[in-house]
Amino acid sequence: MKSKLILAGLTLALSTGTGFAAQPAEAPTADPATPATPATPATPADPATDTAAVPADPATPADPATPAAKEGEDPLSPAVADTDIKSKSTKKARKPR
Repeated sequence: MKSKLILAGLTLALSTGTGFAAQPAEAPTADPATPATPATPATPADPATDTAAVPADPATPADPATPAAKEGEDPLSPAVADTDIKSKSTKKARKPR
């Protein structure tokens, strides 16, 4: 009986959204003795490690095994997409015990 009362109280508290004892919201107070922390300046980008700034190597040829999509053709169509990718999952799924 006691557990049903507790369960009913929790259900009521959760459904109303107020909880058992609603506390008024307190405004955060700043300690006047503690000075404000200055903002940290942004770190400038390092061009030596920034991979977005590195241009593509023009000497690297495109993969000849993958045909390029022609203008107006869907690049994901079966004629253009790589057909070497096969599903690794060929076994039937196990039945849960």
